Amino acid sequence: MTRRPVRRVLAWSAALAAIALAAVAALHAPPVMRLFGGGGAGGGCPFGAERAAGTPEQRDASRKAALVRLKGTGDAPARPAGDFALGVTTRADLLAWAGGRGADCRPGRDRQGLECDVGREGARAVVYADFDRADRLVGLMSMSYSRGAEEAGSTLAAASAALQGAVGAPTRATGEGTPAYLSAGPLRQARAEYRRANYFASLSATNMGPGGYLVSQVYQALD
Repeated sequence: MTRRPVRRVLAWSAALAAIALAAVAALHAPPVMRLFGGGGAGGGCPFGAERAAGTPEQRDASRKAALVRLKGTGDAPARPAGDFALGVTTRADLLAWAGGRGADCRPGRDRQGLECDVGREGARAVVYADFDRADRLVGLMSMSYSRGAEEAGSTLAAASAALQGAVGAPTRATGEGTPAYLSAGPLRQARAEYRRANYFASLSATNMGPGGYLVSQVYQALD
């Protein structure tokens, strides 16, 4: 293999790794934690996938300590998480929502979190949810896949509009969520972060090449 193909493969690998990390920055989904060697004693996975769950109090403390780096300034007046609300939605609420959509949900390895497959025509979505010791939702990540840039852009635009209406403007935004921008080439990405003292959210749409388009929505309570 010549140097140029090697460099191309390395560049793609690094870019895909960066996208994966960005998508799970707040929640650290178990597959990515395994890939990057996360977990273990003092690890920062809020799902607790690679470590003993400990007591509910210890688990909540570990989650909060791991997420300090995501804090911004000023409290969010509301903490939306797609169809849910952090600190308000309960495990029972989310399971009822999943049942109404025919979603297949299963518990995380520490029996606290949930992973739900939500099937849609022409698309696939996976929802990861995390709960505190009172079974209130404290973290959620939705990853949906579609074949077209227009659908991905529309999904991102709807999520962005709902979030800005509730918490205000993003603290950081890159790229454009238009079909023209996203379809221009593999790894094209539009992303926005919302950092508040009590809340973090990240929305992104990414051109995954032959794999279609990935729209990720990450929501995390920080208190």
